[in-house]
This record gives sequence, structure tokens and C-alpha cells, in this order.
Amino acid sequence: MLGLLATPLQAAVFAADFETLVVGDLNNQGGWTTTESAPDATYVIDGSGTFGTKSGFIGFVPSVSSSEVYVKNSFGGIANLANAEFNVLFQVFDSTNAQASRDTFGFRLRDSDGTNLFSFFLNPVAQSATPSSTLGEWSFGYTTGNGSQNPFYANPEETLVYAADEDVEYEMTVAFAQLGLSGDVQMNVSINGVSIGGGVLDGLASSSINEVGVFWRPTSGASSPGDNGIAFDNITVVPEPGIASLAGIAGLLCLMARRRA
Repeated sequence: MLGLLATPLQAAVFAADFETLVVGDLNNQGGWTTTESAPDATYVIDGSGTFGTKSGFIGFVPSVSSSEVYVKNSFGGIANLANAEFNVLFQVFDSTNAQASRDTFGFRLRDSDGTNLFSFFLNPVAQSATPSSTLGEWSFGYTTGNGSQNPFYANPEETLVYAADEDVEYEMTVAFAQLGLSGDVQMNVSINGVSIGGGVLDGLASSSINEVGVFWRPTSGASSPGDNGIAFDNITVVPEPGIASLAGIAGLLCLMARRRA
């Protein structure tokens, strides 16, 4: 019985690890497309200095054509946001003295109509004319719909990530759950297994997830971004474990009923 239940618990509706992709422009590879016309605004790197494997990357372009570079991947979807969990492995890279600005990066979930369900922001904390002499720091925020950005209220040291100068990799998990009988969703974010806070997403319990995206917003404008960036890998969207367990039990009961018949 435990063996029959194990598979649904681990099944991902969406998964991307970039291993089968070609090093170079990410656009039009593996279902990924980008809004940016500048070449190499998003690309696949070979793993040197990051996770030891191929990964996606966004940033490091001297100039771009828009205020936000966005790379996305659409999939069949999860019917209800409240039944989902989002995971990603990432690492932030700092700017050099040549392009001193530190930019904003983040991850996004959308429905089939392109409506923003949840966007997670990494906002630059410290700007410097000589970024290599100061440790790059990014703080966390989030938005839903077209609303304004909300900060995470927790221990400040738990709401910062640091640039690759420290060679730090981060594994982020965002778990969603319906709040009682309401149509609202409780969202909780963990970094490397430590909870950093959460919030309530109003009225989104029945919204479907059909798109995963990664974005880059140049702080000093599209014509003068920093040459920082973010690597991302092992992106998954999975059913919430409780729902998966119920699905596994239901399947098992059906199988047992057929055998008895």
C-alpha cells in the first residue's frame, strides 16, 4: 500500500532541470519563451560556478529593450492554487564596477489568462559605485494580481539572500493552502528549510496555475542595467501533499474494488 501511495506524492505537474537543453540562448528551448528581443538576456549555462549542472540564467546584458525581462514556460496546469507547491533552486550573482547597479529578480506564477497569481521579488538592498567591495544583498517581497508589493515580516537575517561572492545556493519552497472554507489562500515561503514568512492571497483558492516565469527588472532603467543576474534550476510545481495523498488513496481503493469485482 505504501508503495502505491509513494508515486502520487512525488509527481510534479511541471518540472525543469535544463539538463537536456543546449548551452546558449534559453528562448525557444524546452518550452521557455522570453519577452526580450536582446540576445542572451536569458540563457542556459553549463553549471560552472553554480549547481554543478546546467541551469537557466537571466541578467548580465549591457542593455535591454524593456523595463522587465521575463522568461516563461506554460504547462497543463494545476486546477487550484490552494492545491500546489512551488520549488526552485537559485543563486544570485553580483554586479561589477563596470555596471554597478544591482537589479531586481524574481519568480512568478500565472493562470491561463496571464493573470499574476503570485510573484516573488528579490529586491537589491545595498547599492554601491564599487559593488565588489560590498556584499550584495537582496530582500524579499511578493505581489498578487496587480497589487502593490508586500514585504516579508520576519527576522531580517532570514529575509536576505547574498550574492555569489559568498557562493551561496538557495532552495525556495512556496506552499499554498486554502484558508478554511474561504476562497483565500495562505502562502508560506521557506528558504533552505527555514520559514521566512507568508501572507494571504485573497480569493485565489480556485485559480489554476498554468505558467511559471522568472523576471529581471533593471534598477537603473533598461538602458543601464547592472551586470548581475540569477541562476535557477530544479523548478517544480507539485500538488499539495495532502491532495496527492488523497488521490493516491482514491486510486488504491478503486484498484481494490476492481479486484474484488
